[in-house]
Amino acid sequence: MTHSSRRIRGVQCYLGAPFLLAESIAAKLNVFNLSVPLIVLVGACGGDSRSPANSPGQVIHPIADSLESSITKAPVVQLQYASKDSLQGIYAALQHFVADSAIGEHNEPAHLVFGSIVDATATITGAVGILDSQYGRLRLVNGGSVTSRGSLGDGPGELVEPVGVLSVTPDTFAVVDAEGRRLQFFTASNDGDAGRRTVPLVAFDACFVNGNLFVAGPRTQQDSAGAVLHTKAFVHQVDDAGRITRSISVPYRSANLTLAYTYGVAKLACDSREGGHLWVAYSALGEVHALQPDGSVLWIARVNDLKFPSQIESGNVIGSDPAHALIREHIANITLISDTVLAIQVQSRTRPDLATRTWINSFRTYLIHTRDGRSLGAFSADHQIVGAGGGKVVLYREDPYPQIQIVYLRR
Repeated sequence: MTHSSRRIRGVQCYLGAPFLLAESIAAKLNVFNLSVPLIVLVGACGGDSRSPANSPGQVIHPIADSLESSITKAPVVQLQYASKDSLQGIYAALQHFVADSAIGEHNEPAHLVFGSIVDATATITGAVGILDSQYGRLRLVNGGSVTSRGSLGDGPGELVEPVGVLSVTPDTFAVVDAEGRRLQFFTASNDGDAGRRTVPLVAFDACFVNGNLFVAGPRTQQDSAGAVLHTKAFVHQVDDAGRITRSISVPYRSANLTLAYTYGVAKLACDSREGGHLWVAYSALGEVHALQPDGSVLWIARVNDLKFPSQIESGNVIGSDPAHALIREHIANITLISDTVLAIQVQSRTRPDLATRTWINSFRTYLIHTRDGRSLGAFSADHQIVGAGGGKVVLYREDPYPQIQIVYLRR
């Protein structure tokens, strides 16, 4: 599953001013355009005086010695993009968004006007589910028709904060509702509510492996007074009753709770077949971890040219490195586009105007092999891969207005 252009959670400071101030577990963190519960306490941000050259703190990097790694033996594959990179064969079509083949209109008809597409999936029978978070709708594309399921709200068949969608059966889709703490089911054949399944935390993502539900979301440990001690895990297996039966430890631990939280935020892709694997994309780390269903790590693919404002740590104070403050990157999407190929998409946000703080988004996409993480090619574009399934890949472009394109992979 992809999420991602689902918005990723993290930590950032601007020009020395606090970007977030957490007062309790219920406090909200707004980073990469999404509000989520914050589970840590954060101090004020440092200004330019906290640059690496004169800071008494420490420049934090995901693989620095100052972070305690819980993974020691997994082989690591390095991914790096070069401007000459491109894709060949059946995947070459993913590099280009063809407006003449796109679905989506600027003003009308209303059923073809999209808001913000955050995820997509497809069934083996041909139906494509497009999740529109702005309108709280699951758009179903089947042949030449486009219909909708759901609406914003907290009632049956409604969605509070939809962040992801997955195919459950050839006719059934499950929408991950973060604030609603549930999976909301819809069918392609019938309108209306098709049931719910409780999720015991605010989930960023979810998918099935061997019929078992895995969700990505923060789970914390608290003391007797309710104070957060640390974030235990971000990936969990959940049973039919909505209980967590197993958690996968965060990949890197830090004494600073903000960094531990930031580096633990994850998105998921799953092979739902028997004996399938789970791939966890740690967004701010720029890493993809291939896992067995029991949580054991098979390999790690690391985007080693990820640009993220270096975090300066001193006690509970987090400041950004001004030298890198104008570019911020993270893994925005991870999608299983075929049995053997994963698409890893890095979103790069460059702020060209400090006065208006407007951003320009672009995307680098890496294709890697599901078995060992080795690179199969890469490309750069202004569109996203937001989902796949049944031999189809869904592309999404926001400008000049939201549109999707369905690419059919043919050998």
